Amino acid sequence: MNLQLYSLYWDNIDPAVPAAQKAACDALQVPINQHRIHGLAHGEWIDWVMTRMEGIDVFLFIDIDCVPLSRSRVLENAQKAEGGMLIGAEGAANHLDPSRSYAGAWYIYVCRRTWNKLGRPSAKATAHADICQGWTDLWRMCRLPVQLIAPTRCMSPKWDLPGRKLAYGIGTTYGEDCFHLFESRSADPQPFLDCCRRIADGGKAS
Repeated sequence: MNLQLYSLYWDNIDPAVPAAQKAACDALQVPINQHRIHGLAHGEWIDWVMTRMEGIDVFLFIDIDCVPLSRSRVLENAQKAEGGMLIGAEGAANHLDPSRSYAGAWYIYVCRRTWNKLGRPSAKATAHADICQGWTDLWRMCRLPVQLIAPTRCMSPKWDLPGRKLAYGIGTTYGEDCFHLFESRSADPQPFLDCCRRIADGGKAS
């Protein structure tokens, strides 16, 4: 299985953030491909990567201010994704429909073979769905497995999940899977930098 990690960032990101993400991923031995393409929409970029990177079996798309916490968990999730499961950090488009959860574009595993079988669905946002939310809807409609990774800790809650008020926000930890700062263009990057430094120093988040 060929697994590859990808992240996108614009010119408005503190350069320390992508540097820290790369150092942490290298320490976990899950190297990441970071694309600095200012102004390119996230969903359009995901479509672009998946269309062109033909030799990859499983993709893990991850925001520039998100970092995996465990190599073993990354590999475990990749194996499940290779079998057809869509896996991602749980989110809800509070500005569209907070009652409908989905695998968030900030941390999502997808298998190329399954994506091809489903007609290469776009990851772009629509009037009714956030980035990658259409994938979750399609997987469920086709009765394919979806695994949503629930948030377990949050430094500054901002958004609701179905039946859970203020479930995630700035500085959210998703179990043993990932830490996501969110809003890195305006939020204090230090919690993210600290998390990445701990991983880079010892290969683990804590």
